[in-house]
Amino acid sequence: MKKELTCHPSLYYTEQDLQLVQQRIQSQEDFANRFAVLKEKAEELMTARWLTEEECNSVCTQHGRYFEPGGMLETMAGIFPLLSFVTGEEKYFAFAKEKLLYYGDFAVWTGPENGNRRTPWHAELATTRFLNAYSQLYDAYYDSFTEGERDKIADAMIKKGIDPLYADWVDPTRRVHALDSMGHNWWSVCIGYCGIGVITLFDRVPNAKEKLTRIVKAMEDFCTYQGHTLLNKIPNFDAKGMFYESAGYFSYGVGELLNFRLVLHRLTDARLQAPVLNKVGDAILSMVYPVKDADPIRLVNFGDSNVVGSGIGLLCKMLLLNGLGDARHRYCYHSCNPQHSALDLIYDDTLHAPADLSCFAHMEREEMYPETGYGFWRSGWGENETLFGIRCGYTWNHAHNDAGSFILWAGGKQLLTDSGSTNYSSPHYRSYFTADKAHNLVTVKGRDETGVNHYRGTKFRGTIPEYHHKDWLSYCLCDATGPSADVYLRNYRNFLKLDEDLFVIIDDLLAHKPETYQWLLHYEGEAIQKDESIRIQNGDAAVDVYPVYPSCRQTMETAPAGGAYSTGAQVSDQTTEYIQREITSPTKDACLIHLLALSPVTVTPLSGDSYEGVQVTKGDVTWRVYYNKEADGRKMHENSNNRLGDYDTDAYILVERTEGKKVQRFMAYGSYLRQGKDVLFADFTKQFLFMEETIL
Repeated sequence: MKKELTCHPSLYYTEQDLQLVQQRIQSQEDFANRFAVLKEKAEELMTARWLTEEECNSVCTQHGRYFEPGGMLETMAGIFPLLSFVTGEEKYFAFAKEKLLYYGDFAVWTGPENGNRRTPWHAELATTRFLNAYSQLYDAYYDSFTEGERDKIADAMIKKGIDPLYADWVDPTRRVHALDSMGHNWWSVCIGYCGIGVITLFDRVPNAKEKLTRIVKAMEDFCTYQGHTLLNKIPNFDAKGMFYESAGYFSYGVGELLNFRLVLHRLTDARLQAPVLNKVGDAILSMVYPVKDADPIRLVNFGDSNVVGSGIGLLCKMLLLNGLGDARHRYCYHSCNPQHSALDLIYDDTLHAPADLSCFAHMEREEMYPETGYGFWRSGWGENETLFGIRCGYTWNHAHNDAGSFILWAGGKQLLTDSGSTNYSSPHYRSYFTADKAHNLVTVKGRDETGVNHYRGTKFRGTIPEYHHKDWLSYCLCDATGPSADVYLRNYRNFLKLDEDLFVIIDDLLAHKPETYQWLLHYEGEAIQKDESIRIQNGDAAVDVYPVYPSCRQTMETAPAGGAYSTGAQVSDQTTEYIQREITSPTKDACLIHLLALSPVTVTPLSGDSYEGVQVTKGDVTWRVYYNKEADGRKMHENSNNRLGDYDTDAYILVERTEGKKVQRFMAYGSYLRQGKDVLFADFTKQFLFMEETIL
């Protein structure tokens, strides 16, 4: 399986690669400057304080404090070999050897809590940081170590990294984890670095070929995992390559999987058979938002993710190095400004070739991922465009209890936001950030304060069962009933994009018992109350939120401010405000209609016998949106016949758009539509369809 290695280094690069970089450092100013940055980072590492074993075990958690020295070792592994080669200075090798021998004498590379589990764990994410660094440094400095030093370092890699990872995650005689329990980003990271360790020490690891074969199979199973009913798990990827866990963990989990694939394909004859990896590059790009004069690129931060686009740097890098990326991924990678390792110099032509936003021009402006619960509407792919994001999917771990939530970016600014996240050790993490009250939803007081949905996974995930689109209107139905079934019999949120800057949200709710509902709106910037709307102003960008129906009590609520994963800041006692509009009279069923407008419009509520709606006029275009209250199945055997304006129909939602003599209509879930004596549509089953006509 393993190709014959005649020299070191070989894991990610060869001596010939280092020679080429050395030549470019000597002849190209840009390379010299970037190399100087690496030297500065190396000096910082050599003067930094490195934790002792006692300090690593001082925090009784699954990681302890092992992440800190593990991360420093990884940084060193990415820099020191190139410095040694280019400068010829002994100090870099001497320092690296000292740290490898020092941390190699530790008893374990994992946090102390893991030994106290009902079934003890022996390795986890912190372990992979050590093994990653040791693999790179062992390979790069192989010829510089004495035979005794190689033996000692390899022994530490096997006993504290490879063997415990393989035992916990892969070995059929000892394995404690399954895809159903740990098959999210941890799976690909832990198994991937175990595989890289096996490849690095292929001639030293007992039964290396068998181990690597099992590791490849475990990775392929990760890519094809379809979920399971008993533990409320869903497939890791949907048919379009979207990973369910949020943008940051998409990058981490899949990026490290591709890291393993890169080494596997470079150094062995084995091949990872995972067709979904040909799709993930397009999927991750649907979550980015280009901002003018801002690096890095911004991200949709549903779940435990960060709005700062450096979170997808790893995935973009590994897509390019695996030959699965293109200019779009280079553009995103450039925006992350990654100058932290030798690989950025060695693979400069692949990673840093020119790329600009024009490479996004062919991408769709609307993308729906109904299986993983993401939806994105854009005005375009330029800088500072409008992006409306929808989330209605699975809740577990890094995916929050946010089925039905939405966000809005415009003019390069966040306007309507996800609350983000915070350090997982914070008491606010599960009590607020993962709960429904941290998102733009309709909820009831006290719901899911225990966080059980997030901890154990929702039995029934949110879904996007309907999406219909024309160039003049888009419609998306989000069914959030499953994750909120403790409260709701119906929790349907209807999103309509009337224009690039006009959005209507219709909430169709039916609870088990009378409730007082809270419609929540989280925002960035300032909320200004106007006569008919609430203006959210963030710098030069603004959106007017029109509460069309019903009349509600409006208050400003206080919540913890996002921490480590939303802004890059550490946990603090800072707070933020969000808007709450409350139906104060308890009722079982409720309809709420809101309009979001990024440009000036005239808004008129529409109301009739068992329907509500809104008329919106912008320039010479007028939209009328009707919601049929009879269409919620409230009466057995009786159709939802109603008169909506001057239309007779049984439709759930009806939209009429008029511009001059052109009339365009959208009917959601209707079997007939009549206007006076004209039958505009008739069938025996209810359908979703668009109709257009010109009045002569």
